[in-house]
Amino acid sequence: MFGELDRLVDRALHALASDDPIAPPPLRLLLRRYAMTGRADLEAVLGPALARALDASARERADAERSAWLVLFVQAAAISRDERVREAVAELAADAVSEWSVEAPRRRVDAAMRSMDACFQAADLFSGEERAEKLIVEAVEALERIVGPQYRPGEGVGHIIGDPAGIRGRLRDQVATASALLAAHAWTGRLPYSMLAEELMQFARRSCWPVEPRPLNPEPGPLNAERFVSSCEAVSVFCRLAALHANRDYRDSAVIAEDLDYASEAEAVLRSLSGASRTHDIAVAAEYGLALCDFLSLGE
Repeated sequence: MFGELDRLVDRALHALASDDPIAPPPLRLLLRRYAMTGRADLEAVLGPALARALDASARERADAERSAWLVLFVQAAAISRDERVREAVAELAADAVSEWSVEAPRRRVDAAMRSMDACFQAADLFSGEERAEKLIVEAVEALERIVGPQYRPGEGVGHIIGDPAGIRGRLRDQVATASALLAAHAWTGRLPYSMLAEELMQFARRSCWPVEPRPLNPEPGPLNAERFVSSCEAVSVFCRLAALHANRDYRDSAVIAEDLDYASEAEAVLRSLSGASRTHDIAVAAEYGLALCDFLSLGE
């Protein structure tokens, strides 16, 4: 797995050296690998790359991209002394909060959940400050306002906000919602959030892809980019659930599925995706590297 990870890091470095537009996932992958290894060659490129990213994000803050930029800058703030990084986090988070109050037609559940998830991460950066508490309150309120009507027991969450009777059962909606719920649980300690996250992932496991045989994709040929990214994100959620199940206090207080080994689930999905990671450009394939980082971190 480390060999696959380093190949993806090399691809991300090559992309940064080109004139191609910068994308958040490859840069997040380099940040994660630098945090894991302290490699001097990664440190040397991250400063200039983050400066480019700040410029790019200022031009490309469409709703679809805002969450990705926000998560990138939250993670970058851990190693960067550039005050512009924290300023970008604050601005992007404020933009995200303002859009939750707008009744956008046909807005997707997964997009809203990624936005809230990113804001929970932004609150980590501002921990101890009044704005962190305000951000958490607003994110939790928005999360409950959307998830409540969209969720149906045994059927997961729907795809379009305000249309719970419409399309449902898509992998990306279940994974993004589960991730946001786990972030909310981490901040609030409310067990219903983590337990619902687990239920959504079990629903996804049963319904959004066949458990056996592997791989995830029920159709022949390579995974398309959307399903590939959602599958990588599913690995990261499985890893977070595995970490929760490893916590004795959590096991004693929550109603959990004892028969599921989420670490093994994550590993199986990773192995099924390995070949597909080579068929996508680095802006997509980097998501596999990020999932690998999450899985490898379970052993620390």
